[in-house]
Amino acid sequence: MRWFIIPYIDSISEKFKTKVTKDLNSNLSFFNLNKLQCVIKAHKDPLPASSKKNIIYKISCNDCDATYERVDQTCRQLKTRISEHKNHIRRCTSVL
Repeated sequence: MRWFIIPYIDSISEKFKTKVTKDLNSNLSFFNLNKLQCVIKAHKDPLPASSKKNIIYKISCNDCDATYERVDQTCRQLKTRISEHKNHIRRCTSVL
């Protein structure tokens, strides 16, 4: 015995099942076109730039023309790397 799956359309599908397929040696099944995922979308909130990973960044000094560019990608969050840079600068300048 064969199975056929067609979309369910109110008032048409039942008539189709009784009139068209009654002489065929087959079963008919329906599926709904209106799925919940078409109505409800689960989107994530975008991450702030400081929380992103795998980024390329450039830090400019406020006091001079020096810049630090990270050309390869960091696997840690940007805010973590900036904090590490600030700590490194504090350590280096406090020693001098």
